[in-house]
Amino acid sequence: MLFIEGEYETIEDWVADADTGYFKRTKPGSQRQDAAMLSKLLRKRKAYKRFHAECVIPETDVEYILQQASLSPSAFNIQHWRVIRVRRQALRNEILKAAWNQKQISEAAEILVVCADKKAWASPGMPFCHSRNPQDRAAFANMLRSIYANNPALERDEAMRSANLFAMSVMLIAESLDYQSCPMSGFNYKRVSELLQLDEGRVEIAMILAIGKGVSQPETGKRRIPTARFTHEDKYRD
Repeated sequence: MLFIEGEYETIEDWVADADTGYFKRTKPGSQRQDAAMLSKLLRKRKAYKRFHAECVIPETDVEYILQQASLSPSAFNIQHWRVIRVRRQALRNEILKAAWNQKQISEAAEILVVCADKKAWASPGMPFCHSRNPQDRAAFANMLRSIYANNPALERDEAMRSANLFAMSVMLIAESLDYQSCPMSGFNYKRVSELLQLDEGRVEIAMILAIGKGVSQPETGKRRIPTARFTHEDKYRD
């Protein structure tokens, strides 16, 4: 179902019809429920700039969010994502400075720095994720080495892709538990990397996620360009 200019006044009207009409017309019961739930989460998820500072997310919820997000796809199931939870207030204060005093850093219940491990393919336990058979694991490790060992650009691209997919999953799972989030790229990457003592030759920051209870919905809403404007058939066109 495409958003066609002129058929709906706003993208919100299209989404509402997708919920009330499209799913009912095209999907059986269980699929309709799953599709409607995902659609609702995608609509609800917004980048919140302010959070209730008194909110505390239970450890069980944090663990659940991270565990479920770890089901995200990654090349060869390498699972390049690494997460640093910022727990110490002194460290958070320093990151706040490096993020130009954005309120999300000081107010959100959880600050998760999502990182990409460019050398994850070479981790000792990596082949085990592919197969329990020792011979298969050895062959898999050799294959990964042949692909990544002398290709740092591909190493980084794969790691960043996986980390970003993981981050999106974190935000959706958090939303399903009625927490709000904000993906952040507006900060001094080098300074935050230093604060977290990252080996930048191996691990790079993909983004910072602020998670907690949002104070108020962002004013920007969910304005989106129609699918016809960004969907191309067979080749790119201006």
